[in-house]
Amino acid sequence: MFFLNSLFFSLLFYSAEFQRLKGVNTKSALESRELKQQLAKLQEENDVEKKELETAYAGVITNQKGDLAEQRSGPSFFVICAILLVFDVLFCSLVF
Repeated sequence: MFFLNSLFFSLLFYSAEFQRLKGVNTKSALESRELKQQLAKLQEENDVEKKELETAYAGVITNQKGDLAEQRSGPSFFVICAILLVFDVLFCSLVF
């Protein structure tokens, strides 16, 4: 009789433990699903922001290239200095 009581209580204990673990597993699966959904949402938001930044960055590079092309197409600093020096020499020679 003692042996049967021991087996019965063991069965109750293991059944309760199984139900507890089953609940934990169900809770973990639910949390995992929710976390995956949150991760997917964050990934979508990240992709949108990344595209916006890439578009803005491409505009900056294009503007910098355009500014550089404009700077190169105009007279250089040395050419302007040489022209000013020539005018200064000519003006000084006319005045004095």
